[in-house]
Amino acid sequence: MKRQRGSRARGNSYEAKACRQLRKHFDALRSGEWIRFRDYHGTGFAQPDSFLVLSDRLLCFECKLSTRQDGVGQIANLYKPLLAHIFQKPVTGVLVVKYLYEVPAPLIDEPEEALVSQLPFLTWQYLG
Repeated sequence: MKRQRGSRARGNSYEAKACRQLRKHFDALRSGEWIRFRDYHGTGFAQPDSFLVLSDRLLCFECKLSTRQDGVGQIANLYKPLLAHIFQKPVTGVLVVKYLYEVPAPLIDEPEEALVSQLPFLTWQYLG
């Protein structure tokens, strides 16, 4: 397998660090799981960075180096509908970013704040 370089390598490295940090906060965190689905385009696959199944809802974490990347769109248009359908629970999306150029959703200081928030999207800046 070819070694990744540049921004892809930095992004994957950041995702791994952020997921390790999230696991320190949430023991039951699920990371890197592939989801196979079928829609009007045919069969597809999705891989949310991490998600946490709670009794009343799910938290879906998407890690990006910056807010200039379309993490909110990925969560809103792919991961939220899939996870909500699979688990039959509402999903709160949490964009985890290193470089904060804009705040696409309310900012939280610690990931545990997502447990009590009723907002559909949140942003957590993890400097990693």
